[in-house]
Amino acid sequence: MSETRFREKTIHNLDNKNLTQNEKIQKISKRCNREEITNIRKIDRIKRDKILENINTSEIINYLHKEKRLNIILDNYRVHKTKLVQKNS
Repeated sequence: MSETRFREKTIHNLDNKNLTQNEKIQKISKRCNREEITNIRKIDRIKRDKILENINTSEIINYLHKEKRLNIILDNYRVHKTKLVQKNS
């Protein structure tokens, strides 16, 4: 919701003579809470986008290609002890 629309609805609620003061406060509070949730979502989306931008830089990609591959096996199954697995780890 745009800021202008938010203000219009809030003013409309304040001017509404059919609502008690508590009802006005509740309506405005609900709208403010919704706006807060929306803002949190926007902030989270921006953070994710920035993280992805930073991860996809050529420096990071080159660094990750140079890193040794790591396999973690959390059981004692025979196949996981073969020379092929030991060689690749």
